[in-house]
Amino acid sequence: MTSSCSFTTSVFASLTLDVCIRLEEAKHPSWLGDLKWVLNTLPRPLGMDDLPPVLVLPADLRSCTAADVESMMKMVSHIAKTGLQEKIDTSYKTYLLWNRLEPFSPPDKPAYRAIYVRHYLHLRVTKHRKALIRLLFSDHPLALEQLRRADRAHPLVPRDERLCRLCGLAVESPEHAILICTGDSDLVDIRVAAISLLDPELPHLNLTRLPADNAGALVLLRALIFQDVCLPLVAKLVYDCMELFKTFELQRPTRSTPLPAVRTWHRRIPGLEKQPARAPLVDADSDSDSDYIP
Repeated sequence: MTSSCSFTTSVFASLTLDVCIRLEEAKHPSWLGDLKWVLNTLPRPLGMDDLPPVLVLPADLRSCTAADVESMMKMVSHIAKTGLQEKIDTSYKTYLLWNRLEPFSPPDKPAYRAIYVRHYLHLRVTKHRKALIRLLFSDHPLALEQLRRADRAHPLVPRDERLCRLCGLAVESPEHAILICTGDSDLVDIRVAAISLLDPELPHLNLTRLPADNAGALVLLRALIFQDVCLPLVAKLVYDCMELFKTFELQRPTRSTPLPAVRTWHRRIPGLEKQPARAPLVDADSDSDSDYIP
């Protein structure tokens, strides 16, 4: 669209744009109509009161200039990046990414980037890279995520009842599993071996004295993940811990909130008796949970 605005009417791109404008004026389906709909329904992140409530294209697109299009593109890009970061910073499933600063090579300092090729995407060992990414986006095998959902076979499990399968003393969260839990000797050995390699490279983190509480462990885990000096070692630690937890059966509490009675019907084939539909998955958490982090 930018190029078609800067060409003369003899250029095919400009002619194509003119056809789309005529289709839109005649209320026929066109990509221009789709573009207007997207701009009108674009979610508006918080803290962007300086922008108009609804983005609209210029009234006369035939006189629209390339500068006008570039300005609109920058505005849409800014809204998209801000909205994406807002989703990350308010979703309980991405709490490990809250307040993230992208590490850069010296002399550049860590800085905020909404959309960027993250440093952990450059990890060469595929299984380590996948384990770390899954941890960051709550796609891990720990009880904190696995017991968050419920179906007809498994009732709801409140967050404070998703206890560690190894020690049973705290919620089985990433920070607890990787840095705190001492319920299995192999897990402790994995942690000690990793710390012995990380501590000389990251002396400012004081890894010889690991925090005993979830709040301190969360701060430390974020610090370990969002540095690029020893990230391969951190990714290996995450992978080894997750693989070890997979070897133990997930512990479900004996008492949990029962599912509400759901009775819906659907007819599979006309003329046959009605069959009960499967109960839908129920999510025990919501993005509005303010006590997700201990």
